[in-house]
Amino acid sequence: MSTPQLAKRLGVSKQRVSALEKAEVDGSATINSLRKAAEALDCTLVYVILPRDSLDAIIEKQARKVAARQHAYATHTMSLEGQSPSEREQQEALDAAVAELVRTSPKELWDET
Repeated sequence: MSTPQLAKRLGVSKQRVSALEKAEVDGSATINSLRKAAEALDCTLVYVILPRDSLDAIIEKQARKVAARQHAYATHTMSLEGQSPSEREQQEALDAAVAELVRTSPKELWDET
């Protein structure tokens, strides 16, 4: 379909169609303008946000970040008191904290600090 033909279907100028095409390429097109263009082309606009990984993996990764921050502080405090846990104990504690965070999924899990 030519630019003049699409402009006629949309009820806009050829320049507006060119601007819409440019906006689509540079990422500044609005969802509403894309929806109108899709309707003019007898199409349906589908807007999707797809996770790069499974939801479970995303939650576990975030829980591990939060637990690692919490355990780094606790481990540092314990080492200052001469009570450093072994590497194995640290890993077990970290894994347990991750499992608890995943199980309870508190809202704070997504806070960035």
